[in-house]
Amino acid sequence: MISPNKKLVLQARSTDDMNDWLNVTQNAISAALTEQPIRRGTDKKMSGATATDSSAAAGSGGGGGDAASGGGTNNSSVMSLLRAVDGNDKCAECTQKDPEWLSLNLGILVCLECSGLHRTLGVSFSRVRSAKLDTLDWAQQELLFALGNTRVNSVYEANYRKGAAITLSDGSVDSSGAEKPKPTTDRLSRERWCKLKYVERAFVKPVTPPPGATDSTPASLAPLLFSAIDAGDTLSLYHALACGADPNWHDSKREHRTALHYAITFNDLVLTECLISSGGARLTELDERRWTPLHTAAFQADVKMIELLLLRGGGSVKDDKDVWGHTPIEVANEYSEFKKDVVPVLERFSQSADAKAAAKAAKQNS
Repeated sequence: MISPNKKLVLQARSTDDMNDWLNVTQNAISAALTEQPIRRGTDKKMSGATATDSSAAAGSGGGGGDAASGGGTNNSSVMSLLRAVDGNDKCAECTQKDPEWLSLNLGILVCLECSGLHRTLGVSFSRVRSAKLDTLDWAQQELLFALGNTRVNSVYEANYRKGAAITLSDGSVDSSGAEKPKPTTDRLSRERWCKLKYVERAFVKPVTPPPGATDSTPASLAPLLFSAIDAGDTLSLYHALACGADPNWHDSKREHRTALHYAITFNDLVLTECLISSGGARLTELDERRWTPLHTAAFQADVKMIELLLLRGGGSVKDDKDVWGHTPIEVANEYSEFKKDVVPVLERFSQSADAKAAAKAAKQNS
């Protein structure tokens, strides 16, 4: 990919991913040409590919600031890319054209009226932002590009049948059924739909429990997360999370790691962001070495992964210690042959955190 500012070499995981890339890029270029010019100097990434350009490898969270800044950008090019994702040309709920609001954790675009109803669900179910007014960091963009309305609805509406009786989470049956909203549907009906869809998860098709499981408890379904990570399958991971698989379950067969630890060992940013944003994976869980996810990323020498974890509040760079007393910085120094790339990121964040703590203390004492 060649732009006026840089040349990017992109590698997809499969032919299907490559074709998706080509379609999204071509659609975005077409949309941008009919709207306003893309701002120069921005770097947008999509799921399933990596950029070898040095500025992309350094990451949006770097560039002299601390990783927690996120390096977010928001302009017409992002909106064009989001709209080009399958199904995103219409609201995920009522099919209103050209939605301009999004749910960060669900990975969908919705219209203005449905965005208000998503807000009423609470942030534990849907974190709503404006696709045009709010700043999205690079990791949020990655997940949105990887999901989209069609894929998400294939999970959350898989068992939807117009007017059919609905089994609720408490086991009771609502015989009145449901109907997917239209742009003209009244507010109360839309609100009921959103609650059935996301709070009750009434239309989600149950996943098949993993071999050996005798029930479908969150812990019993958790191995499905590891299987999805092995396969690099974001949608299967997302589906298992929607069915209640516990992202904080520790696998005794994999050094007591959680799915988050495991995804980090694959250097997969989209799966990691999905576990954190969509699944509620905790960044403080410890494996058998007492490694946090940040320790694991430091060992992997993955600068972008480190930036993502720090962006999401991923533990303490210098206070979290493993069974040998090593902090993430010390793990990077001892084990990583790429420590010259990794350690400065961790140290920069540590210094920034110290400065913020000192400023806060000074303000409290003044």
